Amino acid sequence: MTPASRKGEATGARRAGAALSGGLLWVAFLPLPVPGAIQVALVLVALVPWIVVTEGLTPGRAARSGAVLGAVFWGLHLGWMLLLATRIGEAWPVFAWAGEVALLCLLWAGMGAGRAILRERGVPSVVAVAVAWVAVEWVRGALLGPLRFPWTGVALPLTRVPLLLQPAAWGGEAALALAVVAGNGLVAEAVLGRGRGSGVRAGMRVLALLAVWTTVGVLRLAWDEGREVERARVTVVQPDVPLAVRRGDGAGDRALETLRLGLAAARRETSQLVIFPETHLPFAVDAGGEAAEGLPDRGVAPLPAGVLDEMVAWVREEGRDLVVGGYLRDSRGVMNAGLRIDAEGLAGAYGKQALVPGVEWSPGGGLVRGSNPRPLDAPGRPGMLICIESAWGSLALARARAGAGWLLNVTNDAWLAETPGSLGGAAFGQHPWHLALRSVETGLGAVRVGNDGWSGTTDPMGRWVPALPAHTAGVATVRVSSLPGPTLFVRWGGWLGPLCGLLVAGAWILRRRPAPA
Repeated sequence: MTPASRKGEATGARRAGAALSGGLLWVAFLPLPVPGAIQVALVLVALVPWIVVTEGLTPGRAARSGAVLGAVFWGLHLGWMLLLATRIGEAWPVFAWAGEVALLCLLWAGMGAGRAILRERGVPSVVAVAVAWVAVEWVRGALLGPLRFPWTGVALPLTRVPLLLQPAAWGGEAALALAVVAGNGLVAEAVLGRGRGSGVRAGMRVLALLAVWTTVGVLRLAWDEGREVERARVTVVQPDVPLAVRRGDGAGDRALETLRLGLAAARRETSQLVIFPETHLPFAVDAGGEAAEGLPDRGVAPLPAGVLDEMVAWVREEGRDLVVGGYLRDSRGVMNAGLRIDAEGLAGAYGKQALVPGVEWSPGGGLVRGSNPRPLDAPGRPGMLICIESAWGSLALARARAGAGWLLNVTNDAWLAETPGSLGGAAFGQHPWHLALRSVETGLGAVRVGNDGWSGTTDPMGRWVPALPAHTAGVATVRVSSLPGPTLFVRWGGWLGPLCGLLVAGAWILRRRPAPA
């Protein structure tokens, strides 16, 4: 075999290993009807082929292998964006998918290079790959401005086994990601098995990591379980309005119809607060409470006359507040908002901060971002997260530090999966998993209200309790409880991701410095 053919074979093996890891990682994220332990086991070994075949590479070659891993994983993982194009009959989601995957491939190329640079500085392989991975997850979630995209970090499948989530109460999602990738690195060391007995020693390290991990989970559960304090009893309304109706000419009429049906059904429930999902009302109100005038920049019609009065009359009669998803206009423009209605009218609102590029925001205009992390002045002081904001650990952390007593996530996932088993079902199932991480990190119980699901609660240990079946209209009353005090992550957390980023950047800077004369 010639040197050229050997080089080509090695390159092919590296690409195959990276592609295999990308495919395995994608499967680990699918909401499959299998025991959670199986998916956790899969995510703990998914990266092993890539780590094995790329060990010892130069930064340039490691970057190319990281890009292959990213292309396969993200190309498959974000396939629901292509589904959206067929749902709405427009081409822009295809370009959005291609742009997002390209950006993430670039980041994952940086992750591969960062791992190789750390190895050049003498950092052990297990530590290098874990630090580089967490650094890239931090960059994509914190440093890309309006293109930030923290959706589905590598630790997300752990939500299937809440015991393994508990270290997040101390170190956040980044600590879990560090453990997941380090576990893959240890398994890769066992596979490589360089030297007599090295495979056995690496296997023992894997077992030691799992033992420490589960011990932390057991200790946290033993310390905090049973200490929860009930914050509120809330009624969730799941209207299940189909995507075709929400995008059609009769969307406003159907929204008002389901608003009245939901309020009528909620009369039979005993609760302190009634909640409708994100943008349930496709109308805007002024920040002062009156119906907003025409909004040609977004085509959002003003709230029809008398509707606000109907909601206020209901609140006065029932003695319970409402939180309804809709639009709010202030001096800056129109925002996606959660509107709190009390006996006097519009009593408060939360404007969405993390806007979806191409859908809610574009360089030419769109919705404006909210800026207020303070909780709503409603029973238990809920801190709101609208739709994909549940993927932002930093936003939930801000809510907790601002004094929220529980988390409220309102969303509309109708465009992801209107029927069980549809192609968008992967993202539809993954979305609630993020809220479990946010609850463990902050110690705050959470309520999720979706247009067609999933609606339910998570407790401070990250356990999900469904309130209503998906794709079904209905109302249900749930209790939400939180820990009596902040977690360690709320007190001191949020530093692990930046630290990993600084380590990789420092190693790169030292590598680029010229050697002394």
